[in-house]
Amino acid sequence: MAWAFDRSRRTASHERGPTAGERRVDAWVHLLAIASSVPAMAALLRAAWLEGERNAILAVTLYACATITMFSVSFAYHHLAAAVRKDRFRSFDHAAIFTMIAGTYTPFAVVAIGGVLGHSAFVVIWFFALFGAIQRLRRPVSAAKSSVWPYLAMGWMSLPFLGVLLYHLSNDAILFLVLGGVIYTVGVIFHRWETLRYQNAIWHVFVLVAAGCHYVSIRLALGLG
Repeated sequence: MAWAFDRSRRTASHERGPTAGERRVDAWVHLLAIASSVPAMAALLRAAWLEGERNAILAVTLYACATITMFSVSFAYHHLAAAVRKDRFRSFDHAAIFTMIAGTYTPFAVVAIGGVLGHSAFVVIWFFALFGAIQRLRRPVSAAKSSVWPYLAMGWMSLPFLGVLLYHLSNDAILFLVLGGVIYTVGVIFHRWETLRYQNAIWHVFVLVAAGCHYVSIRLALGLG
């Protein structure tokens, strides 16, 4: 009975929305993500520029823009959007997630793998990303109907290329690539655990740490680490 009461109380609390303290912590997580990603991406772009390899510069630029945009749009959706515009901002947030996943794949496909196979993988992943983003923008979904499965499916599309990646990447690059994917996937548990206090902040910490792992992997894969 006590468990049932506690569960109903936490459910009711969730229905009222996050508390001011929960929102404040989540906002700080977002600001940390933006504040850390901007100089990190600038450093990566500088390293790619010094290398002077055009494909690396273009791939890193696309990756940097997609990642910073995703963190910024997520902050706007969760903390700046007025209630009447939540659905529209949610669509932008979801669309940015698709492009961020594709942006993260880009340096691996275009530079680390390269050739016909790498460029084909680049085209395929961006096709799915743009298709998903356009669908989200055309047909906004409510929070209750949103699903993480399309993002997880896209995120693990690298599995068919695992053998190729093992050939082209160092062990450390593979380690951080896989670790980032695992952290994203485990974080989904907290994303769906809607009655947990500070649930949004915890989920976004997982996103930030996973993105950091992929950043390290990309630096290593491109020989910029």
